[in-house]
Amino acid sequence: MAAPRRVVELGIGPDELAQLETIARSRTDAASRVERARILLAYRAEPSSTAVGAQCGVTHHTVQRCLRRAMQFGVMAALDDSRNKATRVSLRNLDPSLLMWDMRRNLDPTPMPARRSTIQFLYPELQPSQQNWWLVVEPDVGTDLCSADPGFEVDLYVETNLRTMTAIWMGLATVEQEVRAGRMQLTGDSGLRHHKQRWLGLSVFAKERKLAA
Repeated sequence: MAAPRRVVELGIGPDELAQLETIARSRTDAASRVERARILLAYRAEPSSTAVGAQCGVTHHTVQRCLRRAMQFGVMAALDDSRNKATRVSLRNLDPSLLMWDMRRNLDPTPMPARRSTIQFLYPELQPSQQNWWLVVEPDVGTDLCSADPGFEVDLYVETNLRTMTAIWMGLATVEQEVRAGRMQLTGDSGLRHHKQRWLGLSVFAKERKLAA
């Protein structure tokens, strides 16, 4: 008797789904990213590595490798060629999308209110299409990242520059230090302001550095 097929739960959110669909249709994005986006979308519709491989014209090993990367690094990071220094969040690789997706994956809702919380991040120095991001945290549902206004009342506004937010995320600075220096402004719910360092957490690479210290 054949073993039951193992289904990988990707957990693709609405905003990730929209981005994957855009990349899958793209004529200008890298071919490897387009292929992986199509693999993930096809697997979401039909969770079978063999079926997806046949549909996308790749081997089932290629499908499984893409799925493993999506589980390990997140759906959007799985589109990139490698999870090395070029694709990590770093002060030499300032990327608002990569940063916000990392924050979304690692956010700790434990110190947050037992209700929906919406946090808007504003990076004024970036081009308009990359300035605004929203994290929507709902108990027992999870965290969603939006690059367009989700329509909920904002509980906390975070205004800073991308370099400052990246430094905090990497564990090179703290929220308190950057607020005191005037490089970050927090406006809104006092509980969310007070506990921001806790619910924000750190990148996996910052945690690795702390453990090694």
